[in-house]
Amino acid sequence: MRGLVLVVFMLLGGIAHAQEYRTVEELHAGRQAAIAAQEAQIARRFDNQRARYRHVRDMALVPEAGEDVAPAHRAHVDTLKNGCRDGDLDACIGVAQVFAAGRVVPRDVPLAEAIYWLGCDEGHDASCRSLDRIHEVSTPLRHSELVPSIPWREDRCAQGDAKACVNLSKLYAYSRDQLNTVQYPRVRWDHANALLSRACMLVTRAASTPFECSSFSDVLRNLPVLSASAMDALEAGCAKGIVVDCLDLAMALEADDPGRAFSLYALSCRLGGHDDCGNVAYALFTVRTQPEYLPLLIEMHELMCGDGSQPDCYALAELHREGPEDIRDPGKARYWLRQTCDKRVWSYGEFSDDCQLTESEDFDVLSAAFDALFLPALQPLVTLAREGCAADDGNACYDLATIALAYQGAPFMTVAVQSLRARACALGVTDACGQTEATSRYASPPPPDTACASGDGQSCARAIAAEKTRPPQDRLSELLARCAAGNGAACGLVGGLYSDQILIDGSTKGWSPDRDLHLAADFYRMGCDLDDGRSCRGLADIAKPKSNPTRAERSLQGTPQEVFDDYAKGCRLEDPESCSYAAGLSDDPDQTFRLSLQACRLGDTIVGCDGVLFAGIRRTLSNLISQHGALAVALMPDLGLEMPHASGTLRRLQRGCASGTAADCMDLAALYNFQSSNLPAMHFQMQHWQLANAVHRHACDLGLGDGCAELADWVREDLASDPLGEYGLNKLGCEHGSARACYQAGDHWDKHSQTPDPAMDLLFTEKACRLDGRLDCHLLAGILGGDSVAEYDQKVLRCLGGEGTGCNLAGYYAKYDKRIPRDMQRALYEYGCQFGSEDACKARESLR
Repeated sequence: MRGLVLVVFMLLGGIAHAQEYRTVEELHAGRQAAIAAQEAQIARRFDNQRARYRHVRDMALVPEAGEDVAPAHRAHVDTLKNGCRDGDLDACIGVAQVFAAGRVVPRDVPLAEAIYWLGCDEGHDASCRSLDRIHEVSTPLRHSELVPSIPWREDRCAQGDAKACVNLSKLYAYSRDQLNTVQYPRVRWDHANALLSRACMLVTRAASTPFECSSFSDVLRNLPVLSASAMDALEAGCAKGIVVDCLDLAMALEADDPGRAFSLYALSCRLGGHDDCGNVAYALFTVRTQPEYLPLLIEMHELMCGDGSQPDCYALAELHREGPEDIRDPGKARYWLRQTCDKRVWSYGEFSDDCQLTESEDFDVLSAAFDALFLPALQPLVTLAREGCAADDGNACYDLATIALAYQGAPFMTVAVQSLRARACALGVTDACGQTEATSRYASPPPPDTACASGDGQSCARAIAAEKTRPPQDRLSELLARCAAGNGAACGLVGGLYSDQILIDGSTKGWSPDRDLHLAADFYRMGCDLDDGRSCRGLADIAKPKSNPTRAERSLQGTPQEVFDDYAKGCRLEDPESCSYAAGLSDDPDQTFRLSLQACRLGDTIVGCDGVLFAGIRRTLSNLISQHGALAVALMPDLGLEMPHASGTLRRLQRGCASGTAADCMDLAALYNFQSSNLPAMHFQMQHWQLANAVHRHACDLGLGDGCAELADWVREDLASDPLGEYGLNKLGCEHGSARACYQAGDHWDKHSQTPDPAMDLLFTEKACRLDGRLDCHLLAGILGGDSVAEYDQKVLRCLGGEGTGCNLAGYYAKYDKRIPRDMQRALYEYGCQFGSEDACKARESLR
C-alpha cells in the first residue's frame, strides 16, 4: 500500500498546490489502490522467499555438496538427495533431518528449515509439522516462514484436529501484524479467538470428564486420543524415517506403552530429532530398571551429553561407576565425570563434590590431541603455547592455562587449567601458584587503610566493613589526608567522589561534593602517579571521547593514545578492568591478546575470559587478512570460526557467495556480524566487521542494493572506508533497487548533507516507499510541512499508511473545518476504527 505514496502525493496536489481538501471518493480510491499495492507486495515477498529457499535446497542437493558427508553414511545421504531431486517429499524430509542433526554432515538448521518450508508450501503434511517443530508456533513469525502452513492448518482444523486449531490460533494471535491486510487488520485477531473456541469445543466434546477450557494450554493438556487410522499413518511415516511421525507416535503411546514410546523417542533422536532428544528423559525412569533398554539408555545419555546436557553426562558417570556389573568401568566413569565438570562453572553446581575429585587426576595437556579440543581459529595460538610449555617455558604454560580457563565448557578444561597452572608454578611463574579460579580483586574495593596495605586479610576485611557504615561526606577529609600522605588508593577514591562514579563500597550513590571533573581528574592523576591502577582507569574514563560531552568533558578529552596509555598503565598496576579497556582500544592483535590474557588472569568483570578467545580469533584473522585479503578470508572453507560438526550453515553460505549468489553473501555477512536471528550463532560469536564489509562490498558489486546500504552504514560510523562514501554507496544501492538504500540516500539530504535539499530527500524517499511498503512511508508527510492544508494532508497520509491515530486526528481536524464534508470525517473515523484506534471508534459512534 505505502508503495503508492507517489500516487497519493499526486492526489494531494504536491507541495505548492495542496490547496483543496480531499473528497471521500479520493480517499476511497487511494485506500483501494493502497490495499492492492500492499497485497501485491506481500505476494512478491512470498515469491522471493520461495525462490530463495529453492536456491538453498538446490545447493544442498548438488553432488559437490556431499564432500562433507561422513564416508560411512554417504550412500544413504546420496539416496535421500536423489529422491528429493526426483520430487519425493519424504526423501526431502530425510535430507532436512540429516542437516538438522549435524551428526553425519555439518549441522545446518536454516537449510533444514528451507526444505520443510518448500514441502509445506506444496501441501506435504509431515513437512508442515516438521516446520512447526522448528518454530513451535509460540513466537512471532520471522520473515513469514510459517505462512505456507496456514492452508494446511486450516484444513486440519476443519477436519477436527484440535492441535492444528490451537497452532493456527497462536499464529494469528502473535503474528497478526505480519499476516493481516491493510483492509482487515482486526480479522486475524477475531479469527484467532474463533479458532481457540473451536479447539476447546473439540477437546471438551471428546473428554471423558468435564473441564474448563479457556486457553491454549487447556487444549494441549486434553487432546483427544488419536484414531486408529491416524496411528497407522504415523506408523507408516515413522517406518520411512520421518522424525516428526516417530515423535508424535511416541507421545501417543507414552501412557499405554512407555517402553515402545522410549524406543521411538530414541529412534527419532538417532534419526535427527536433534532438539527432541530431551523427550527421552520422560521415559527413562519407567524403563531404567529393564536390562533390555540399557544400551538405548546409554546411547541417549551420550547423545544428550554431547548436546551439552550436564545431568546426562553425570548419569553416564553414575552408570559406569555404580550401575550393573557388566557395564561398570572406572575409566569411563572418570571420563564422563570430567565431561560433567566441564559443562559449566561446577564449583557452585550440584555436582561440585564429585568434580573436586578430578582436580588431582593427571591429564596430558602436552599432546597434539589437546589442540583439537579448541576452535580451529584458536589452534595456532594453542599449539604455540603448548609447544613452549613442553619445552619448559613457564610463561607459555601460564598462557595455555589462561586460554583453557577461557575455554571452559569443552571437555577436560577444568582439569587442564589445574595441571597447566601447577606446571607453570613449578617452572617459576609465581603468579600461577595457588590459583584456582580468577575472581576480581576489586569485587569489594578496600578502603585506603594500612590494614589492607599490610596484607592481613582479616584486618582488611574488618576495615572494609567499618568503612562501609560511614557516609562518604564524613570520610572525605580523612581520604584527603591519606592522599596527601601518599596513599594512591585514597586519591583515586576522592577522584571517584568528585566525579560521582565510584564510592569506597563500589556503588554509585546520590551524595557527592559539587561535581567537579577537573578536580576528579587531578586526584585520579595523583593516584595514578602513586601506582593505583583504578585511578589510572578513572583518569582514562574521563579523558575518553563522549557522544554528547559537557563543556567540562570536552575540555578534559584526551587523544586516543593518551587514553590508551592510561588504561595500559592501570593494567600494569593489576587493575583487571583497565586491561580489558586497553585491549578494546588496541589496534595491534598481538598486544590485544596479551592484554586480554592479563585481564582474564586478574579477574576482569567486564568482558571476562571471553576476551581471550575473541582476541585470539581476531589475531588469527588479522594474520590471514594481511596475507590474502578480507574477501578471500571471508570465503575460506577452512576458516575455523566454527567447530567442524556445526559449520554447515557457514560453509554453505561461503560456497553460495563465492559462486556469485548475492543473497548468500548478505546472509554470510549477517552471520559474521551476528545481525540475524534466523541464523545460528557461531561457537564464539563476535563481530567480524572486516569480513562482513568485504562480503557486503562483494554483494554490492554483484548488483544487490542492500549490500551497498549495509556498507554505507559502516562508512557513516567510520568503522570502514570506501572511496564512494556513504551517499555514493546508498545512491548506487538505490539504483540497484534497494528500498533501504533509497531511504538512507534521502536521509542524507535531510540530516547529513551540509546543503540540505528537500527535493532530493523527497525523490529518494518516494522511491523507497514504492520499492517496499513496509517502510515508514508516512514520514513523507513530514516533508510536506507548511500551511494548515498541508498539516491536514499529513494526517491523511498517515491514515492511508495504515495508522489509526492518523485517521482519528484527520477526522478531528475535519470536525472544526466546515469546508471538509461530513461524510469525509465519518470515513476517516471509520478507517481509524478499523486500524485499531479506540478513539476513532468512539468518534464514529458519536456521529450516528
